[in-house]
Amino acid sequence: MSSLPEFAPAHVNAWYMARQHLTSPYAPPQPPPDAPPEPERSWLTSLVCEVGWLHAPADPTTYLSVWARRSGYDRAELDRTVFEQRELVEVNAVRGLPMLVPREHVPLALRVAPPLATHALQRAQEQVGFTREEIDRLQRALMRLLERDPLDIRMLRNRLRAGLIRPYGEAGAKLGTGDSFNDALAQLVEKGQVFKVKATSRLDTAACIYIAKRDFAFELDLHGLREDEAWAALATLYFDWYSPARFEDFVWWSGAPVGKARAALARIRPPLRALALRGLPGEYLATEWAAYAIATFEPPPEPAVAFVPSRDPFFSFREVTGRFVPPELRLRAVPRWQGVPAAEPTLVAPILVRGMITGVWEWSPERKAVDWMLFDPVPRWLRARTRALAEQLTEFIRQEELTATPSQFDLPNVTYRIRDLAKLSPR
Repeated sequence: MSSLPEFAPAHVNAWYMARQHLTSPYAPPQPPPDAPPEPERSWLTSLVCEVGWLHAPADPTTYLSVWARRSGYDRAELDRTVFEQRELVEVNAVRGLPMLVPREHVPLALRVAPPLATHALQRAQEQVGFTREEIDRLQRALMRLLERDPLDIRMLRNRLRAGLIRPYGEAGAKLGTGDSFNDALAQLVEKGQVFKVKATSRLDTAACIYIAKRDFAFELDLHGLREDEAWAALATLYFDWYSPARFEDFVWWSGAPVGKARAALARIRPPLRALALRGLPGEYLATEWAAYAIATFEPPPEPAVAFVPSRDPFFSFREVTGRFVPPELRLRAVPRWQGVPAAEPTLVAPILVRGMITGVWEWSPERKAVDWMLFDPVPRWLRARTRALAEQLTEFIRQEELTATPSQFDLPNVTYRIRDLAKLSPR
């Protein structure tokens, strides 16, 4: 029998849902009366600092994650925070994923991002045989162009002097690219010399332009942050945001090598507390304040309902089905579930009640409305609350003219849809 403090998963998940600001409209914390004045910033920046970096693919994921925490917000306000005020910045962060991070976290996010473009250039050098000096000349030319004007990728390529881009020839088929242009530009983005920004000043579009660092007024010193310090800072943030979580959850989310991840956790102060979740394998780790908050948490008598995209910060764990989905519902909540833990299961866009996945939703392009279903019989008042929330989300998607549907980004390679899941319902 475990000697660790033990909690029911349902209790922990209910607390975690509240911690992620999914149970009531988000309001930024008020500073103490005697606190020194700080620069004014958007509540959206405060929200990201509290719940974790937001996924920022070229679809409405980011908008929907914010809506789940403050349904009455104005989508344009988030766009202004990103594209005008630049308090939040889109960068390729952990595991190379595009994420929206607070401006002060940009050096850390870039430092822990995998050097994918650098590795691609190294492979190309080995197979094609060009020199590093050729890439340096190309990157200097790219920087000169971007320091004059922001440009999209087509304009950049067209304005380069002939002979600067190195064709890869037959080796390009193996490398997946025909020449050195894309990898050289991607490495500048990777190093924080250039930023990739949505061209239409909307987060749900794919068209991008490239902007030189100086136009962002950034003072980035990636070399001033040692690698071990960066991983330790990232581990501290992760457990502040997502406690309780397992060591392997942090390794998966961050992409850190196991040895570096272990060293990072050892540097967290005060040390993390170990907990057990009843019926679930493994040791869960939590910050001191989270462990205390979980122990003293009292769930509200009437639970809140939340509609979230599957790429929401709420799901920042390697394997979620055992903790957030009851075993009897796994087939319906996680279509690719095969009876064994999946490294990164594809979740149909979930409906959360008390921190558990109790239903699914998606956008219906035909009806231009949210389709939804709950898995188990629920009280009438809870069904009515869910229906009202679906109507609010429908209105938000219509009013803000979101340019992609949840189905497009939450159901990749999945054939199950609401109508198919309904056949599996016990009702």
